[in-house]
Amino acid sequence: MPELVFSNGTFEDFDHLRSLQLAAGQIFREYGMSEIASNPATDIATFLANYERPAILVARHDTRIVGFALTYALEDGCHLEQISVAPEFARRGFGTKIVRYIIKLCCDRDDQQLTLTTFRAIPWNEPFYKKLGFRALTVDKLSVDLDAVWQEENATGLDMSQRIIMSLPITAA
Repeated sequence: MPELVFSNGTFEDFDHLRSLQLAAGQIFREYGMSEIASNPATDIATFLANYERPAILVARHDTRIVGFALTYALEDGCHLEQISVAPEFARRGFGTKIVRYIIKLCCDRDDQQLTLTTFRAIPWNEPFYKKLGFRALTVDKLSVDLDAVWQEENATGLDMSQRIIMSLPITAA
């Protein structure tokens, strides 16, 4: 497996990241989720807000961007808002390498956990994260921050019965 080089995203990356995100999202059509595949790319303001933190992780192989992740801090850890891998690099272990690198960053920062929300039945969603050690959280026992994340997703109109919130205790990573 080729090595990846990780860096914080730069202003020059934003347009490419948006294109990559749109291309990566097209696979949702194969699972009858055209509305997800048709979502617009993350707006520049969101990238800029994350750029200031910094929380845009870009993965490169040679000079090509193969994927990226958006994360942000919560009261007791880090939340993985999004991960996208370019279709030509999909299903080759690059997503796993990106997540493992984020876990390493969480360990370095002494975060208690890494959390995310994802779809239940999509192979590169809940089953993928379970293989990496994430576990499902029950909605009635979420922290204030995670409950806010869950409610924000609900407000977008997503079918929350198809969603799951997961956590990886960093001490177990």
